[in-house]
Formats: sequence, structure tokens, C-alpha cells
Amino acid sequence: AGNKYISSVLKTETQYSADLKNIREHGITNTIIYDDLATLDKTIKLREKTGIGYSPLYIIGVGADSTGERQQAVLDIARKHNIREVYFYGADEAEGELLTKQRKKWQELHDLKAKIMVTGFLSSNYRLMGDIQDLFICFGYPSNAEAGKWHSRNHKIWLYAYPFSGVLNPELFRRNYGLLAWKNSYDGICPFAYQQCGSDRGSIWNSFDFVKTVRDQNFAYPTLETPINTVPFEGLREGIKDIKYASTLQQLIAQYKKSAKGKAGKNVLAAEDFLRNLDVDTGDLNVIRNKIIDYIIKLKQ
Repeated sequence: AGNKYISSVLKTETQYSADLKNIREHGITNTIIYDDLATLDKTIKLREKTGIGYSPLYIIGVGADSTGERQQAVLDIARKHNIREVYFYGADEAEGELLTKQRKKWQELHDLKAKIMVTGFLSSNYRLMGDIQDLFICFGYPSNAEAGKWHSRNHKIWLYAYPFSGVLNPELFRRNYGLLAWKNSYDGICPFAYQQCGSDRGSIWNSFDFVKTVRDQNFAYPTLETPINTVPFEGLREGIKDIKYASTLQQLIAQYKKSAKGKAGKNVLAAEDFLRNLDVDTGDLNVIRNKIIDYIIKLKQ
């Protein structure tokens, strides 16, 4: 009773609100959404209530290949909620001609003052569409050089599918979507997915009934009220915490680098050298975090 709202992902208001709260508690401040025009306004209002970000708006339900009228309707809803940046999704993981043939539609979205995001690969997206793609959701091992290319155009880059959420290895999620992404100057992460059960994977609650080689891609299993989290999701949360610690230290270094003298100045330089030489590929993440905390305390003192 009272749960008449059904989102584009078939959730009641209670379920969707619990998911948003759960996502926020794991350190995630915004997400891509799949809503279409029928549920978008309601979804934004629920996100306002639960405290998770909705601006910028990253939307897939109405894509870059939709009609201009539908895209304008999304922009109108967004601006009603004071959302000034809206990213529409292009053709998923496209390469070559499949990628370049989207240019006309992307330009039309730019004419509407909207932005473009899409997944892709190091080998093609910047070379073919780097001038017009505002957010590159980049597959595979992160590249600081690639990040530099996108930042040179004032565009953004996220780490994508390294790995997908169906992999049962919490340290992998902590490392790759944490300090590895941070050290390579990525602006965000996109594991895919919070909850996803393909048509060939049977029940979302059964991890052993998939037909092919990919299990259900879940960070949390759905229930009527409170989602059940997985260990990889907790790994992701710790990775985001690692980023927060490292970013805090980085800010303190910038704050004190010019003014600190004597022992304090040596502490600043030592902390800077430590961050510069972090072994984010194989280093013990618990040891790294503890050392970062030690440096934060020293600099604050």
C-alpha cells in the first residue's frame, strides 16, 4: 500500500529509496539512471529526498539517438529541478563507423546545450570523437595519458568495467575503483552494475543459473525493503574511502607546501613524495591507508 510508483527498473518507491540510500552509504554521490520521460520527474524527486546526487543528470532511458522532442523534454524536466548539466548516452561501446556516424546527433544535442557520454575504448574514442564527446566512460586498465587528453579539452573520463560487478573479489574493486583510478586522474567510476540480471541468467537471486559465462552483475540483491549487499560492494566502498584519504592529504600538501618550514616542511615534502610513488597496482592497501592517515595527522599538527 502506498507504493504505486514504478520506476523504469520496476521498483516500488520503498525499494528505490532504499537502493539510493544504500548507494549513498557506500560513498557514491551520483549514478547513471535508466528512467524515461514517464518516471524521470518522480525519480529526481526521490533522489532529492534520499540525498544522492542528481546534478549533473546522467540518463540512458532517453538516449543520444532519441528524437529532439524527447531530449528537449528531458532538459525541461531537468531545468525544473535546477539541473544545468544533462548527459545523454550514445551507442554503447561503438567503434569505427558505428561511432563516427553518431556525430550529427551529438552535435544536435550540443546545440540544445546538452552533453554526451558513452562507453568506449582507448583505441578509438578520443581519436574519432574526442572533440565532441564530453564524458568518456573508458573500458579497461586506466591510463593517465588518456586522462590528460580528455582533460586538455575540458572533458571528463571515468573508469569502466574493470571489472564488472559480477566478479567476487572485493580487493579488486577496492584497488581498481579506488587508488588506481585516482592515481591515473580519472574523474569517476562506472563498474556496471548495481543490479543487473540478463535474459540468459535466470533469477537475479540465483548466481548459478546463468547460461553463458557472465553471472548476475549485482553489488546488492533486491528485497521488498532493504537490499542485501555483497562483499565486492563493501570493497568498492573501501576504495572510495581510500580516495577520500588520499585526496585529503593531497589538499593539505597543496595548502602547506609554500608556507611550511623546518620539520613541518620536511613532512610536507615526504608526504608529497609518498603520494607520488604510491604502488597502486600491488601495494598493501591497508598499509597505504594507514600511512596516508599518519601523514594527514602530521600535517594537521
